[in-house]
Amino acid sequence: MAKSGLMGRGGAVLAVIALAAAGFVAQAWARGRDTAPILAKPEQREREATALRIYNTPELQEQLRIAKSLFAASPLAQDPDARATIDRASEALALSAAYHAANSDAARPFIFWGTNAAHNWMGLDVPSSGYGLDSPDNIYRSATIDGSGKYVVRGTVHGNPPTQETFVVYRGLPGVPGSMNSEGHMDELAGISTDTMVTDAKGNFTFTIDADPANGRVNHLQVPRELDGMMLVVRDSLADWSRELPHDLTIERIDRPDPMPAPHSEKDMIATAVNALSFNVPFWLNWFENYVHQKPLNDVPTPWKRVQGWGMTQQGRFSLKEGEAWVITVDPVGAKFFDFQISDPWTKAVEYVGKTGSFNASQASS
Repeated sequence: MAKSGLMGRGGAVLAVIALAAAGFVAQAWARGRDTAPILAKPEQREREATALRIYNTPELQEQLRIAKSLFAASPLAQDPDARATIDRASEALALSAAYHAANSDAARPFIFWGTNAAHNWMGLDVPSSGYGLDSPDNIYRSATIDGSGKYVVRGTVHGNPPTQETFVVYRGLPGVPGSMNSEGHMDELAGISTDTMVTDAKGNFTFTIDADPANGRVNHLQVPRELDGMMLVVRDSLADWSRELPHDLTIERIDRPDPMPAPHSEKDMIATAVNALSFNVPFWLNWFENYVHQKPLNDVPTPWKRVQGWGMTQQGRFSLKEGEAWVITVDPVGAKFFDFQISDPWTKAVEYVGKTGSFNASQASS
């Protein structure tokens, strides 16, 4: 699928993503063409503001201090590039934990845009978030659902849709007890993509999520009834940033819990964020040290298939001396979408707004 040759100082990580990937796009910040905001919704602002308050609490800042000390104690921190990016990577993880907490109400779900570049919008100044080789080519969104609930997700096309959009239900956040499968990956419970959905003539769609079989329903995801706090993760993969826009998405819980639980208190959300970060960091450090950084340098490994079949992924490492370049030739083998991206040694995407941090098929030279 790929071949490479060394021709150009390193310690950074190279991500290889084929058939599906991970992003950010300028138009998607605010509005679709001739329509209301796709991403800049009042509920989005409310949750980002809540997450920023959680992030700045003494409780989460103390857990962040612990996280930074764990990063600093890692053998990887002996590398100058890794030492220089500890704060950046750990702070992005902490904000991601705050995002998770702020959008954790399964009785009042909202499809929230997290894992993105630093941004200033709707009166908020928001730092960068993300982890695990977050890709510039994906708009990452998520909602929290319970197995006892019945949910409807609706997607509306504005202009040109993303090359691919996938919806995957995960058991929980990375590293949190019970969220991983036997191979150490996030446990994927169900999934669907726009490639396989039944849509209307414009590409708009509806799908359902609950614990019952489809029983004739099209576009249905069946999830375990006994599980609460599952994550519906959405990836809009954008191959052409100048044309494509993410779908406008809504999620509705159509059954009403009885009794209807009270909204989560900020105290509870702080505890959720602290707990998430306390488990995330050891998980990711183990993955960095015992998986990613065990791979040979300057090599493109064979991709592995995602559990729900929505794409393939792989990670590798590179280290280049002054004046060297690494030339990689890829055969897309029919993939609608693929990309290469680079990250820091902790697998946080490099800054990609003011400089190039990735190439997808439409950007790379043939």
